[in-house]
Amino acid sequence: MGNESSTGNIRPGERRNTRPDGTGTTRSGRVRNTKSDGTGNTRFDGTGNTRADRKENARPGWKRNIRSDGDGNVRPGRKENIGTGENKRKAAVYIVLTAVFIAAVTYAGIRLGPRLTELARKPDELREWLNSFGWKGVIIFIGIQVLQVVIAAIPGEFTQLAGGYLYGTFFGTVYSLAGIVIGSVIVFYAARLLGYPLVKLLVSPKQLEKFSFMLNSSKSEAAMFILFLIPGIPKDILTYIAGLTPVRPFRFFVIITIGRLPALLGSSFIGHNTQLGNYGIVIAVSVAACILFFAGVLFRDRIIDWAHRLIKKDGEPDSGGNTRS
Repeated sequence: MGNESSTGNIRPGERRNTRPDGTGTTRSGRVRNTKSDGTGNTRFDGTGNTRADRKENARPGWKRNIRSDGDGNVRPGRKENIGTGENKRKAAVYIVLTAVFIAAVTYAGIRLGPRLTELARKPDELREWLNSFGWKGVIIFIGIQVLQVVIAAIPGEFTQLAGGYLYGTFFGTVYSLAGIVIGSVIVFYAARLLGYPLVKLLVSPKQLEKFSFMLNSSKSEAAMFILFLIPGIPKDILTYIAGLTPVRPFRFFVIITIGRLPALLGSSFIGHNTQLGNYGIVIAVSVAACILFFAGVLFRDRIIDWAHRLIKKDGEPDSGGNTRS
């Protein structure tokens, strides 16, 4: 009696490496480990169970590289637990980074805020202090502008006037703009990486509610540019909120540069002419700047509402999910 019976059975433990013929049946006997026939069928072992079945019946807790089945169900195993652990680690990193950022901003605001504000109000003392650092004084001035963006306690108007007083209209504008853009980059990415909980700690609920219309709108760029351009709108707070919007980083930095340039140029011009003693020009430009500033403050809510309507029109969905024609 041979190894193979007349029915084509093989002895247990033996393996035939025969391939299927054109009809889908094997040339001789049954094959214990058959390959897929191209229709998605899996290979069988000697007991008739698929390999996926054997993986499913394996000891619990083992790591399995099992894909989901046709119904979208995922095989049980350790991967679900791995995902949970990864989420916990991400949450821990997020909490630590948020705490570090808040602590750094608070410390800098308490330690440096009052002194820098006092120096900005006394440009002669600020010049003497910066000149004591030599060529590094320019870098320190740019750093002051960075801090006044990140730390709302430092008034930006005084530091911008001081820039024109110290370095002239052109270079005062350039140095102030460089610091403001760098500070805006820091604030924007901090808000985008750490999210709404960070912004909620630094921005009051009332202000968040005012600008909430930009958070999920694809047209927030236009409204953002208008708000940055008009005096009297809290620019530093708006920068934190911008990190939560869908605006692309490069476009936001362009908006910051163009939107804040006119005010910086005007502040540097006033500061420079103050240093030159052209008080008539200083008074005239300052009066015009104050009128624009107080008009922006007085009509701030109306301007924000108008920007809101600008976003809502042209088919933008409203709060109920309906689109306007």
